[in-house]
Order: sequence, then C-alpha cells, then structure tokens
Amino acid sequence: MRISPSLSQGLQTANLLATLLVISIHYTSKFANGVPVFLDANFYFQEFFTNNIARVAVPFFALSAGFFLFSGYQGPVSYRQILQKRRRTLLLPYVLASALIYTVIMLKTVVGGGLIDADPLLHLYNILVQPRAGQFWFLRDLILLVVLSPLVFYTVQKSKGLILAPLLVLWLLEIQLLPIAGKWYVLNTETVFFFSLGCYFALHPELPESFTGIRPAATWVLLVTWLGLSALRVYIDPVFSAWYRYDYTTLSLMIYKFSILIGIPALLAVSFGKRPAHPRVLFLSGFTFFAYMFHTEPLQDVLLRITAHLVSPAYAFYLTFPLATIAVFAGAWLCQQYMRPLYMLLTGNRGTDRVMDRLHVGR
Repeated sequence: MRISPSLSQGLQTANLLATLLVISIHYTSKFANGVPVFLDANFYFQEFFTNNIARVAVPFFALSAGFFLFSGYQGPVSYRQILQKRRRTLLLPYVLASALIYTVIMLKTVVGGGLIDADPLLHLYNILVQPRAGQFWFLRDLILLVVLSPLVFYTVQKSKGLILAPLLVLWLLEIQLLPIAGKWYVLNTETVFFFSLGCYFALHPELPESFTGIRPAATWVLLVTWLGLSALRVYIDPVFSAWYRYDYTTLSLMIYKFSILIGIPALLAVSFGKRPAHPRVLFLSGFTFFAYMFHTEPLQDVLLRITAHLVSPAYAFYLTFPLATIAVFAGAWLCQQYMRPLYMLLTGNRGTDRVMDRLHVGR
C-alpha cells in the first residue's frame, strides 16, 4: 500500500506533537510536595495536561507503528524484511541508547562515591530487560510485537477486525493478561490493542486517509469533546492513576479511556489541518525518535538541580518541560551535525534529510 504524501506528513506532525506530550508527562511536578490537602490551580492544570491530554501519545505511537509496519505486508517474505529492517531501526537503537544511558548513570555513581555491582549479568539485565530510562518500556513492547507481527496480521485479517473487540474491552477495563518482567508487563494491553488497530488501518487505508480532508468543524468537535472529557475526569477524580496502580473509580477510568479514544483522532485532525505542514515542523519531527529516548535520564537530574534554585518544586514543570524540550532537540541537532555516524546508529538511520526526502519536502 502506498501512503499518500498528505497522510505521511500529517502523521509525522502528529508524531512531533505526541513526542512533546510524552516529555511533558515525565516532567510533571504536581506531586513534588506530596498530594496537597487543597488541590490548587497548578495541580489541576498539570493533572489535566500531563495525566490526561498527554496520555494520547503512547496509544498514538503504537497505532502509527502498527500502521506503518503492516502497510504493504505480504506474508513470510515481508516478515523477513521487517525483521531485518527493525533490527537496524529498533533493536539496535534500543540496545545502544539503553547502554549509553546506563553507562552515564554508572559513571555518575562512581564519581559520586557510590559502589557498582560487579555482576555483569545484572548490568546486561538493566540494559536489555529493565532500562533505566522508563520510557523504554514502549520500545521493548514494540520489539516483541515486531517478532509477533505475523500473528497480529493474520489474526486481524482473518477475523476481519473482530479481534479488536476483546482487545478493546481489556484495554478499557485496564486488564493485563501477561506477567511483569523487569518492572513492566511483558506486553502492555494498551500497546497490543493500538498496534493491532494500526494493522487494521493498514488493511483499510481509506480510514486514515479520510483525515487528510477533515473539515475544520469536525476538528473543533473532536477537540472540544477531548478537552471536555479530560476536564470532567480531572474534576471527578483529580488524583487518578492507572499506571501500575489502581487509583481510580470505574467512572473515572471510563471517562479517561474514552478521552483517549477521542483524543487520538483529535490529535490527527489538528496535525492534518487545512494546509500542508510547515517544512520546519517536518524537519523537527525528524528528531523525535532521539528526543523520545533521551529526554529523561540523565538530562532530568541536571534540570531539576538547576530549577531547584529558581522555582518552588511544585512549579518546576513550567521550567523543566520547555527546557528539556529545547535541550533534547538541540542535542539531537548537534549530534546529527557533528557526530552523524553516532546519531544514525542511535536512531536507526532516522536522519532529518531522510525524513524530508521521504516526505518530498524541501528544507
């Protein structure tokens, strides 16, 4: 299946927005002073933005990954090609980036006078199974789903998409079927559902293509509904948490989940817009994979130390989030400019020039 330039550019823009949302999640400071007795405006805003609006990011990533992987999928021959390609574009970056982050953390421990365990198997485990940067759980899920991609494809295809119904129910009810390995589920239900949904969209490309011509009125309806559901969830359950915890009610969980189901098409509608994406936006989108991997450790510790002298811990978000965004994208640009071989290894050949050429956009 050939993906139209308009669809490809829209998805690339949505990918940039989703990356910014992920960064915001990891820099929230609403609990810096514990849960306040009086939930102030700062707490409510951060809860609304980082724990509801931003939660569409990972489901979108999984949906997009499934869509691109299964576009043009043709059975065993495609599977061998996919394994070869994803070994270079996913597995190798996962291992190298995890090892680099882990090495920096270990060096910081030694410099600080700490001790390091001498067991090499433990270090290997901390690189491959339980990376120190928490966002790597999603990359680990994707690696496993790539290996299982023939099963996903034929299940979705042969069931004509009906397999999505039980997967949707599992996700809506926050039911995890697989055990935890290295702090994270072997495969998260959320990743499996949206990756499979991406497969369904690849089999029915007219569905995602329909967003390329979405009308402004429809965009506004999606946006208002998304924001309204998010605000309602925060209002009825301001200390909601469904990430390896069960701090929610059935009502707040359902509102949260449906806000994500509305939020993804809203994100896409905003990304497609009325005019083609600006070349600079598409250029920045070429750095998103690097930004996803390196926006927390060890950058987060540095920024928190700096902002601790400038602002109250509960308000650190308003400095650390923009600073982290600027720093990680600037770091990506500098690495690509002056250490290009390393950058291409770490990102699986996701250079901005390749992105711009693929999208048929001039810089």
